[in-house]
Amino acid sequence: MLIRALPIPGPARSPFLGARALLLLSNLVSKARPDPVLLREVFGLTHTEAKIASVISTGALPGQQLAGAAIEPA
Repeated sequence: MLIRALPIPGPARSPFLGARALLLLSNLVSKARPDPVLLREVFGLTHTEAKIASVISTGALPGQQLAGAAIEPA
């Protein structure tokens, strides 16, 4: 879990009831990949597009996206 505190500038405090900071919580646990077959059916993607979309959905870095999906860059 990653917790970030962002300061709220004075003029923006009123919608936040006078709060001075906003806490953002991020779950750092890896997400499961959606099934490429399901992505193909739901969004009408090609086989390769569905594989790439599945990898991207996990938040992998650009270099990891292609390597993880066994797809060569053009």
